[in-house]
Order: sequence, then structure tokens, then C-alpha cells
Amino acid sequence: MSRLHAISARSAVLVMLVCCFSGSAHAQSISMGDYYPLSNGQSYRYADVISGDSIGVTVANHGTSQGSSVFRVTSSNGDHVDYSNDSKGLRIHGRRDNDLTMSLSPAAVMADQSTRIGASYSTTPSFIYPATGNKLIWQTNIMGFENVTVPGGTFTDCLKVELTVRDVTLRTRYARLHVYFAKNVGPVKQMGEFFGIYFARELTNRN
Repeated sequence: MSRLHAISARSAVLVMLVCCFSGSAHAQSISMGDYYPLSNGQSYRYADVISGDSIGVTVANHGTSQGSSVFRVTSSNGDHVDYSNDSKGLRIHGRRDNDLTMSLSPAAVMADQSTRIGASYSTTPSFIYPATGNKLIWQTNIMGFENVTVPGGTFTDCLKVELTVRDVTLRTRYARLHVYFAKNVGPVKQMGEFFGIYFARELTNRN
């Protein structure tokens, strides 16, 4: 075999190995229950890099909705998000931001209970956005794993999830968030824009 052919053969093997590794990484099953283990009485504290505020967050049982136990995650500024995370996946049942309160039915799916890198989910709840009279499309993408360093520590292999919200008719984008979930911890970093509010929150401590 000539030297050129030998190099070409080695290159082909390397490409095959890289492709196989990338494919197996994307096919890896990820349990969302491990990345946002909701339980009554949990508390977190975040520093908002943009405003400089320190924001406390508490988790409390909030009954059931659409066949799932719901936990209300309430910030010290009064805003809240209602989540469930069970065999039906990680879902948002409602939220309040400033003066906008949304009840979502069906709940917006952030991820199936068993998800993978590259997966995407789209939900169009019946909620009507008062400003336009239209429904909203909630789209999430499972982006990948990243190491994240925040005041609360360094967390390896955080699951990065992108959430966007668009007007179903106008296609206007009202929100785009990136949330980094650390295994057995929950969100350690959140950044983006939600209906005109920009923020970048980093975990400082949790109980």
C-alpha cells in the first residue's frame, strides 16, 4: 500500500470513529427527572447579573393539573412558574411575569421524561395573548451539555435548553431563554428575554 493510500485509509477510519461517537452522543437518553428534581420546600438564590438584584426562589406543592402534580416556583419579586416533572416530562402549566399571567392548557412541554440532544418540542396552548388576540407557540430545543461556573460553584455537563415563544399568527418572537440544568440540582443559570424583560440569573446557593 502506498503512503498516500495508507494516510487516506487512516483518515477514513478516523472520520468513521468521530461520526459514530457523535451519533451515540446525540442518541444518549437523558432523564429530565434528574435535571430538575422538584420537591416541596426547595429553595434557591440567584444573582441577576443585569440588575444586580439577589432573587430568592422557593418551590411548593400547587395541587394537580392535567394529570400531574404541579409545583409552583415563586421568585421573591412575586413572579412564578408552575411546573410538573414526571412520566409526562418537564412541562410548564402556567406562569406570572409582571402583570402577565398565563394558564397553559395543554401545558407547554419543555422535554419528554426521556429526551436526547437535538430533540425539539412544540406546544400551542389555548391561552390567548391579550396584546394580539392570538395564541402562542412554545418551542424548546435540547441543545447539549456545557460546563457552567456561577457564584454557587462549577457544575459539569449541565443540560442546555432553549425556550422560545412566538405569536402563532404574526410569528413575532416574544421570548427566547437559555436555561442550564445541573444534574440533581436544577437551573443554575438562566439568561435571555421574556416579553420585554431581559435577565441573566446565576445560582449563588440552594437548600
